[in-house]
Amino acid sequence: MTITAPPAAQTRRARRDLFPSRPIPAAETALAELTISRSNGLAPMVGERTTLPGLVLTPHVTGEVLRYTGNWILTHARSGRRVSPAASFLHTREAVVWLENRGVDWDRPTADILADPAASSAFEELDFAMYCAQDAGRPLVYARTSWVDWPPLWRVHHRGGVSDEGFDTFEAAADVAWSACRFPGDEPGMYPSSVIRRDEQSPGWALRCASIACTDRDSFYVDAWDGDRPAVDSRAVLERMAWDSGWRGHGHGHWTCPNCTRQYPTRGA
Repeated sequence: MTITAPPAAQTRRARRDLFPSRPIPAAETALAELTISRSNGLAPMVGERTTLPGLVLTPHVTGEVLRYTGNWILTHARSGRRVSPAASFLHTREAVVWLENRGVDWDRPTADILADPAASSAFEELDFAMYCAQDAGRPLVYARTSWVDWPPLWRVHHRGGVSDEGFDTFEAAADVAWSACRFPGDEPGMYPSSVIRRDEQSPGWALRCASIACTDRDSFYVDAWDGDRPAVDSRAVLERMAWDSGWRGHGHGHWTCPNCTRQYPTRGA
């Protein structure tokens, strides 16, 4: 058996990949090195930059020997001081959104921030708001309301009859009508003379997750028979089905899906 050594260029490339020495450019990472301030001194930390200049998302540490707790905080990058109370990762991301509405410039020296009444007020109010959110096991801020009045559906009318199935878009209904025109009899009860019209009334309500962790598109409670389509029904029916599926209501028209609900544990749970 003959063993052939790889070309030198490949060997160098493999060694470089295994033992990289090139620093990652700042544009390619959201991570930032900083020093956190504790009562017993300073400690190195790596955090994630946020949309608020001057504030960094960092792991929460505590103890005589500093150890990670599993929670997160917002830290003032220049001073290393805590800005938000220890909370879950999602709650701490929401704290950024909460602070964005306060109009405080956090990218300043510590002395300037300590002398700013708006910064002091934001710090105290965020602490209380986070306590209430954690105590109730709900989001600190909401991305959207949960109830959506679903728009009227499109249906195919043919020979005095109306299709039982409704469609969310004209195009979806047109696809069925087009198939009937091209292949008569392919769709039961459909004929080339079919006409597409929109209902005059809404078919009901849809329910979507209010957390910032869910996108508008992926936040809906879906029909058990059609996993790609939001379930549309009366509020009472949807509330019952959603609750049985692990969704939780937080009042004022806000619900969270099972995945997000697990990220809002109640205090002491």
